[in-house]
Amino acid sequence: MSVSPLQDSNPVSAAAASPWPRALTAGAAAALLTGSVPLLWPQTPWPASLATAAVAALVAGATAWRRPPAAQPDVTPVPATYTVPTGDAILRDPETGMFHRPAFLALAERDWLRAGRYGGAVALLLVEVDRLRPMTEQMGARVADALLAGLGRQVMASLRAADLLSRFDDAQLAVFLPQADATGALDVADRIREMVERLRLPGLPDGATFTASVGVAVLRPLHQPLNALVEMAQQALQTSREAGGNCVRAANADEPWRPARGSGAGAADASGSREQPDKPERPEKPGRTGDL
Repeated sequence: MSVSPLQDSNPVSAAAASPWPRALTAGAAAALLTGSVPLLWPQTPWPASLATAAVAALVAGATAWRRPPAAQPDVTPVPATYTVPTGDAILRDPETGMFHRPAFLALAERDWLRAGRYGGAVALLLVEVDRLRPMTEQMGARVADALLAGLGRQVMASLRAADLLSRFDDAQLAVFLPQADATGALDVADRIREMVERLRLPGLPDGATFTASVGVAVLRPLHQPLNALVEMAQQALQTSREAGGNCVRAANADEPWRPARGSGAGAADASGSREQPDKPERPEKPGRTGDL
């Protein structure tokens, strides 16, 4: 936002523009000079001196009243040119362009509270690239930055305008989906898992591949804080890790979930079983609540 220009609040310039101070000053000076005549010439009668002083004061005051004020210097303020930096550049991770964790949680809480007022469920996805931390220790932090930046661009291109994406940790991404049901959230999670499998980084061997563990939590905000949703997603992510990675797990899933698209080997359901059918079925893709 722009900085508002300063307003001219100089009382001196406003007083100088009024004729009253000039008239009173001139009248008082004339009366003082004329009234001092009896002191200099004692033979002058006092009544005549006072009358003369009054007339002189009136004449001097009227003359000063009619005289235009002296030109005042132009004190019009120069319009401000400095503007506070706009946009959310200071809220984003410089290496990946995604929201920092604090900014992400603040924005997510806004949608969380809105969902609590108007109803509807929200979803949180935690995506962790498997074995990325050991790889970072061996090859440097730039590998993790490049991998997450490339993944973030693909994920962002597949999300709705209202969805939020964050670099939640050194090796984790977080996706917040307002107005999303469980089926839609799990579908998004498996699509992200497949994106990680297809990622390739320049400078690494051609056979270098990546996988990801994804934890999904879907909740209708009632009286719980946003942290309840975060904890559910973290528990689901831990379950995904314990299952060996490269899978999707949902918190408090009541029934198994199959990917909407026949993704073949490596697809995961919410109950933890890895689906590897000989002839993968391709059911019709269910729509996400609120998809554009």
